[in-house]
Amino acid sequence: MNPMNRLACPTSWNIFPLKGTESWPTARHVSEAIEGVGGVMNASTDREVTVFWCKVSRLHFQQAFAVLLDMVLHPLLDPAEMEKEREVIQEELRMTYDYPSHRVDLLIDELLWPEQAMGRDVGGTLESVNNIVVDQVREYMLQQYNPANTVIAVAGNVDHDEVVELVNEPTHHWQPKESLNWQPVVDYYADKGIGSVARVEQKQSDQAHICLGLPGISLTDPDRYAFQHPQRGVGRRYEQPPVSEPA
Repeated sequence: MNPMNRLACPTSWNIFPLKGTESWPTARHVSEAIEGVGGVMNASTDREVTVFWCKVSRLHFQQAFAVLLDMVLHPLLDPAEMEKEREVIQEELRMTYDYPSHRVDLLIDELLWPEQAMGRDVGGTLESVNNIVVDQVREYMLQQYNPANTVIAVAGNVDHDEVVELVNEPTHHWQPKESLNWQPVVDYYADKGIGSVARVEQKQSDQAHICLGLPGISLTDPDRYAFQHPQRGVGRRYEQPPVSEPA
């Protein structure tokens, strides 16, 4: 599989399994099983994880749990549904250009980690989303969605033994597999002897959005708390920076 197409598999298509499973064959069946009883459900993806989740009352816990497992273990991945979702994903990617606050975050990632996975949009590109086919999504899920690469978490008024029983029955044939290797982060500029870099993208707008990327420290560094104070003074990532000096 082309690396760029592979990138689009876990990210852009995380909603795909919600469109139907072996036991709940359509999006309507899935929705009625969760949202029809007052619950909520969704899926999300970042660079390191894909999450399927739902929240229901205790009365409907077993059914909701079964739906989630079926989405991971037995998604139908209907080609017709994939074509519908393809259009939605491409429209979402285009919308990124309508929101400068989102676009500037993508640009800083591209600048910090060029020519590698960390610098690419987790949603893929218009080209990768357009080129990917259902068999590639299926292949990716079979390889990556395996018990050696999965965490199941349940919270609320539930019994541990009950959860174990609900997991054991549908997963007794679920075998561990070797997952794809992580693509290492490369210090692109150090290897080429390049120091500071900048990128400017012009667009007709009433606002200017600026992102700064600087060397940081480890999440376990003893100075990590002190390191947060300067960030509050200039505005952290994903927060609106100050637009004027205090009076």
